Amino acid sequence: MSAWLQPEPANWVHVVEDAYDEDVGSGDVTSGCLDPDQLIVWYIEAQADGVVCGIGITEFLLSPYGPDPEEIYIEIHKLDGELVRRGDRIAQGTNSARRTLTSERTCLNFLMHLSGVASLTSKFVQQVEGTGAK
Repeated sequence: MSAWLQPEPANWVHVVEDAYDEDVGSGDVTSGCLDPDQLIVWYIEAQADGVVCGIGITEFLLSPYGPDPEEIYIEIHKLDGELVRRGDRIAQGTNSARRTLTSERTCLNFLMHLSGVASLTSKFVQQVEGTGAK
């Protein structure tokens, strides 16, 4: 099951890869100081009430791939379009400390921006509910 609310946006991978390259540049100095085999437990929680959006990007950046050890996983708790309350866990998992720290800025930037747009859109929809406006 994809974390994207269907239909999945077109050409999103290129946009995310470009943003990731811009964020990381020639490397992430902080994560470079960590043992490459160190695993960490991570989670993302909502910082405000609203509508979540961008979970597919979180899944893309933080999911296990290739030769990852069995301990690496991701659990998605909220899907795009779902209402969240401040403090709700959106996703969590275990991953390489290096990969998690390197990906977190790109992941959170998209998640916060897209969720902000979805939350504001939801407010507009609520304001015109019952008026016949579409």
